[in-house]
Amino acid sequence: MTVYFVVVLLTIIFSCLALPYEATTGESILTKRTLNTKIFLFLVVTCLVLVAGLRYWVGTDYGSYYAALERYPSRLWEYIKEVDEPGFPIIASIINLFTKDGAVFIFVTAAFTIASILYITYKYTDTYVFSSLLFVFVGIWHGSFNGVRQFFAAAIILLGHRFILDKKPWKYLLCVLLAFLFHASAIVMIIPYFILRNKISVKNILILIIGSIILLYNYEFIFTLIGALKDETIDTTLEYMSNQVNILRVIICVVPAAFCLFLYSKSEKDAEQTFYLNTLILYGLLSVIGMNSPYLSRVNIYLLVFLPMAMGKLVVFEDKKLEILAKWVIIILFFVFWYIEIGKDGTFRFIWQR
Repeated sequence: MTVYFVVVLLTIIFSCLALPYEATTGESILTKRTLNTKIFLFLVVTCLVLVAGLRYWVGTDYGSYYAALERYPSRLWEYIKEVDEPGFPIIASIINLFTKDGAVFIFVTAAFTIASILYITYKYTDTYVFSSLLFVFVGIWHGSFNGVRQFFAAAIILLGHRFILDKKPWKYLLCVLLAFLFHASAIVMIIPYFILRNKISVKNILILIIGSIILLYNYEFIFTLIGALKDETIDTTLEYMSNQVNILRVIICVVPAAFCLFLYSKSEKDAEQTFYLNTLILYGLLSVIGMNSPYLSRVNIYLLVFLPMAMGKLVVFEDKKLEILAKWVIIILFFVFWYIEIGKDGTFRFIWQR
């Protein structure tokens, strides 16, 4: 656990140092970023990338990706011709031209995923400490140690998410298709294009809730559809397919939407607030849909990466002291969740310990 706590401490220090301006001017920090701010934000990203990229055998599928330079290049054209998630085989084949060390592949993928998510988060929010800690505590950082391909694809989706706000469907579709090349499940992110800009109303929320309940009790249909798309039979007897997800995980996914809905229940919402609030609502509902299947619950990863930015955008009060208090309460709650998750296996080894 020591490595993780050091990372959290450095994240707090560098994020605080990235905030040179007082809020008393009333001017958004987004318009006043100095070299000092950029340097310390770069240090936050660097710290998180280095620890993630230089880890050794940390993460469920680490061994599989560590051996990527051995198994991907030899079948590259097969992956491309069959459009069988050729993204990683292409990256592995390029890296293979320079080195045979699987650790380089781990580092490159970690660097892209973490840097991309934080770049977008910092670009559209000025709540550096709050958003940086959420990036760690909601599970994005250490989650990327496990779901390497899916978080990589989610980072691509996040990079193109403004195409939804700007009503550029073809550019967003290209973004989704690019993510699809790394993880086929990314194709489901076409659906949010038609949801995230919708007006938040009782009627629209009820429609989403009813749709979620229908899907929750129709796993057989979902698995049949997935099997047809993948041209294979899904074995629903496997624990990963049919085990119940820890209820704490589900609750922690629903709470942000519930809190922000309450916060904005009596106020007019602009286009951005509507978009990010819808993101939280959909994130919470997807966690409910997947609560009886760890396999299906992983779809939530595509919206999980929005959380630090969305919360940074939405947790805003006129009373700044109350806002600070609310943010730290949120941070502490997510910290407890993170500590419980990490505590299951807090061991960490660096690549030079192999």
